[in-house]
Amino acid sequence: MAQTLTEKSAEEFIDKLIHTPDQLKTILKRKNLLETERLGITYKGVENKFLISYEPNRYQKEMIIEGKLDYQYNVSSVSSDFSKITLLLDNEPETAKDFYFDKDSLISPIEFFTGEWNQIESKYFRIYSESTELLNEFSIDKLDQFVEETIKILDINKDNDKLLADKKIIYILCESEESVKKITGYSSRGQYNLAYDAIVSTYNAHLHEIAHLLVNYKLKENNLFTHPFLQEGIAVALGGRGGLAKEPLFSFAEFALLNNFIDQKQLFDIDSFSGIDASITYPVSGYLLYLYNKNFDTSEFLKLYSEFGSDTREKIPKIPSSLFSFQRTAADTFEYIEFIGKENIPDDLRLIANDGENQISSNEEWYYFSLSDTVLIASDIPVENFKSNKFSEIFPERPYPDVQYLISVNEAEIAIYDLYTNDLLTNYIASFHENPTPIPFIENRVYFRIRKEFFNSSLIRLE
Repeated sequence: MAQTLTEKSAEEFIDKLIHTPDQLKTILKRKNLLETERLGITYKGVENKFLISYEPNRYQKEMIIEGKLDYQYNVSSVSSDFSKITLLLDNEPETAKDFYFDKDSLISPIEFFTGEWNQIESKYFRIYSESTELLNEFSIDKLDQFVEETIKILDINKDNDKLLADKKIIYILCESEESVKKITGYSSRGQYNLAYDAIVSTYNAHLHEIAHLLVNYKLKENNLFTHPFLQEGIAVALGGRGGLAKEPLFSFAEFALLNNFIDQKQLFDIDSFSGIDASITYPVSGYLLYLYNKNFDTSEFLKLYSEFGSDTREKIPKIPSSLFSFQRTAADTFEYIEFIGKENIPDDLRLIANDGENQISSNEEWYYFSLSDTVLIASDIPVENFKSNKFSEIFPERPYPDVQYLISVNEAEIAIYDLYTNDLLTNYIASFHENPTPIPFIENRVYFRIRKEFFNSSLIRLE
């Protein structure tokens, strides 16, 4: 295959990357330059936003310039029009950085990898989907609804609301973590790509990462690094975490604090925060910021968000614990599953479904459940040509039957999933309570009710 990028052009690019980065914008394809600038989000001390996470860091560049770090690069053709430069530091494969070119123009990895992907637009999003089976209308509506709600919470003005709807958030929906790594350079289930203000994720409604973007959009001029208690906490408080709605995360956080899994003061120091597993620090941070921001003072919180950030991680100051007070009230409950005795089920319920082992009924306010095992429930919002990753994870040998909800029931836990978005919506875990007792089965069934408003659609049948 003929190589479209000459060795001389590659050498000039690497030299500019290391020595004269101010000249790189002239190499970037204009379409991509407009994309990286479209929302007006900038980062202090960052000259080339489009290279954030794609180029060697500041310390590595200084080491190269001082002659303390060697580098190597090679040029290869990846198609008739596209070439790739791979840069290695000290010949270590884990340091590899890939740069893609359309002839002599640098292009974004997003353009290179998603050029043939399915594309769809919504009010706030331009979505590229690696497979049409990953996406559905319900998840798209949920993305837009979340943006609308968060715009109000963050007090984003009408002009910026209009700009966001016009320019769009880029959403790259990937089939696998491998695809995420190809596009971003890092393996994960999903992340916010700062370089192009894009969400790159295996989740079709990754609200946590969208929250990151919207906070940065509100601020416009950002620190490259922000204290993780504030950064990850607000993203959890607004949007949960990949595959998990915020409510089950808050329930876990209450349990973790009650049982001294973590002292909240550990969250205020960046090193101690980083030394604790994210499965604990993220939910607890989100829960505490939820309590702090119940009467959300946007300007005050964003001042703190900016204050406790810097252009390098090492410069981020410790947060004084005196800045935050967290007050839980009886109204702060995240328990949606209410157990009832068989004798307390009203007589005037409307029967929705009964398969002999499981039954769902309702009145105007509640759904009533009598379940013996895991059930699949169809809603009044049908989707077509969709494949639920969560369903495949739980039932790898079964075809997906186009249902929205899955309720898993056993003596240790009840869990409710939205299969359209692959999210855990809520759960009741017996061991998470002060006096743990098994879930109350009566004659091999558990009886409980949930308010109708909890569900985003109407339940219509068991599958």
